[in-house]
Amino acid sequence: LCIALRRAVESLVKEGLASIGGDGEEVLEMAVAGNPPMEHFFLGYLPGTMAREPFVCVDPFPEALSAGCLGMGLIRDTTVRPLPPVGAFVGADLVGVLLAVETLPPKRTRLVVDFGTNGEIALISGEDLWVTSAAAGPAFEGGHISQGMSARPGAVRRIYLHDGDLRVETVDSAPPRGICGSGLIDAVAVLRRAGILDYSGRLRGDPFPGDGKDRRRVRGEERGIMLASGDEGEVVIWQRDIREVQLAKAALQVGICRLLAEGGVEAEAVEECVFAGAFGAELDPEAVRELGVVSPEFDGSFVALEDAAAVLVTGLTAWV
Repeated sequence: LCIALRRAVESLVKEGLASIGGDGEEVLEMAVAGNPPMEHFFLGYLPGTMAREPFVCVDPFPEALSAGCLGMGLIRDTTVRPLPPVGAFVGADLVGVLLAVETLPPKRTRLVVDFGTNGEIALISGEDLWVTSAAAGPAFEGGHISQGMSARPGAVRRIYLHDGDLRVETVDSAPPRGICGSGLIDAVAVLRRAGILDYSGRLRGDPFPGDGKDRRRVRGEERGIMLASGDEGEVVIWQRDIREVQLAKAALQVGICRLLAEGGVEAEAVEECVFAGAFGAELDPEAVRELGVVSPEFDGSFVALEDAAAVLVTGLTAWV
């Protein structure tokens, strides 16, 4: 895995250099940030210490090393500077997000949520900062979902109601063949608004109102709702998929509530909620609100931060 990861990174560097007609000798420094396990693998450390108490990262974390030491021949003389993780479950990727948050208009109190299998959450209140993570599981990335997939062509990425009709958008407008995380969150929110889901997340079995189609599907004793159909068949969300979303949502909600309690901050006092990462930038804030990830008392604004990495590089250069 270490070798495969480095080769993948070097391939991306090579691709970038080719696009500008450059070569490896022109790359003087490389800033590295990621979740703790991936950073460990990239540097050649086994992350076993993060899997058992006291759940710690490698210490000391290297400040700089040459790319040649990592077997990256194209940029062998490049200095690699890995940003250290905060802890075993809060990585340097969140540090990059927090640096990017500093570029936003000032707010007294902010929540920062980086959706993912390991959801990282930060609460910024005045000069104080609290961070934590939540084991959300892979549902937000399409994992453990019947027709889940990453945001590749054909993935249902947006679902909404238009004059009572259910409409979907897919990545690259390709024929629907599965559903990614943003579409999944939209689906649950839309089914709630349409009255198809009850308060507990159970599919009622009622026909979908509005568009005249019988979207109900049955698989054994399990109910489902057809969201879209295409050349490769139907895309259906099943009851067990909804349960996976509920588990992921609950994990994030508990993390957020814990941070608010630690900081002594009421949900209504939070002025802004920041969604981080490419996935966060795809989310419909109202669907997230409907899902209950943030407290019903939250009445602030939402903002998406897609490209925190560029800010991270700028911040790291200043830090060095």
